[in-house]
Amino acid sequence: MLSLCVFSYTLLLLQVKCQSDGLSAAAVIQQLLAKGLPSAARALYAGFLSAALCSVLVGSVHYASFCISKRMALQAAGNGNGSSNSDSSSHNENLMAAAVGALATALVESPVELFRHQAQAGVGGGNFLQEMVT
Repeated sequence: MLSLCVFSYTLLLLQVKCQSDGLSAAAVIQQLLAKGLPSAARALYAGFLSAALCSVLVGSVHYASFCISKRMALQAAGNGNGSSNSDSSSHNENLMAAAVGALATALVESPVELFRHQAQAGVGGGNFLQEMVT
């Protein structure tokens, strides 16, 4: 799983660099390698740790908001303890919980994606989390 994240982050960085600089992927890779391998590696993984931490945050927000909204929907539907089982859990509660979870995720994920793209394009200050706070 980690190798997939590392690989996909590199591909996303190349995509963002191509879009921001108006260059082909080959030209972007050539520019990165021209500065030397250590510099290229730093550029390829700029903001990776912050992005990984924010991904955990986004996933946690989504899961928590889904579970809480599903429990509330079940309680509102008459299941007093808010627990779900295959007999009492309906599609409506799942749909409502999924919608609330998606909305909460979007509210957190949109700013995270903006700062991740800025870090990848090289226009941010470098500290992804500190920039989000300011």
